[in-house]
Amino acid sequence: MSQSGQSKHSLLLIAVAFALVCGLAGSCPIIAKAPPVTHAASSGHWAELELVEAVLKRFLLGYPDGSLRPDGTISRAEFCALVVRMAGREKDAAVARRLPSSFSDVDVNHWGKGYLEICLEAGIIEGTGPGLATPERDITRAEAVTMLDRYLSALGFQFRSGESVGFRDSEEVPGWAVTAASRLAGLGVLRGDVGLFRPGSSLTRAEAVALLLRVQDVLGDRWDFCGVLDSCDTKTMRICVNVQGELVSMAATDAVVFRYGKPGSLFDLRPGDPLALSCASSPARVLLIHVFDDGTR
Repeated sequence: MSQSGQSKHSLLLIAVAFALVCGLAGSCPIIAKAPPVTHAASSGHWAELELVEAVLKRFLLGYPDGSLRPDGTISRAEFCALVVRMAGREKDAAVARRLPSSFSDVDVNHWGKGYLEICLEAGIIEGTGPGLATPERDITRAEAVTMLDRYLSALGFQFRSGESVGFRDSEEVPGWAVTAASRLAGLGVLRGDVGLFRPGSSLTRAEAVALLLRVQDVLGDRWDFCGVLDSCDTKTMRICVNVQGELVSMAATDAVVFRYGKPGSLFDLRPGDPLALSCASSPARVLLIHVFDDGTR
């Protein structure tokens, strides 16, 4: 983790640990209340962990019937919404929705107008033609990767040079997406599908969530805490975690547990388990516990 990342983590540790230990309600970097989508909506899916995590973080809001439709395609407007929510700019999008539209094909009442405006302002989206956003068209894999590359660039992220796309269908990558695909592949954000990028194919909702969470990994923002389990009390439903040498006690009454990427429970936790945690603060509690075993989170 970079020096700035360590400083940010230390500040977050102090703030959230204080709330968790003392029971005070403070601001939370993730959410205050989980949305009404059941975890069963993603059960058995290859991206089950990522989908549950995205729901808890409110990147992914699901449908009125409680489904997530992870293998369904995602539109350009929907992908912009995910990016804006990941960036924590939901309130800015609400304000932007009330302003005149910058795109001739986006009505002032379009649900995604605010998200599109924020992405345009940040240089994440450039449109599909003069004054066009084509908001309802499925976003392609090449477009999504390019938008995330621009997102990282807007944050001042320093990319490594000299990376190549490295997929069997590299020659199919459009010229405007080559740099983005190369850089995100080098970072491990873009992993392809059995050696193929399939740049012109539509992105699925599960693939979109996986990409965004890998971007958070790259930025060091994915988890609130990473530490080692000291103890787990299944009677009081609390865990004690060693985080950078400090023992932090946390309520885990409703926590969702994944072990090595598979669903589990508090009863599966063992002292010494390396944990990555997502937390909330109103009330103070752990939302998601991920036990990882190979140095990856």
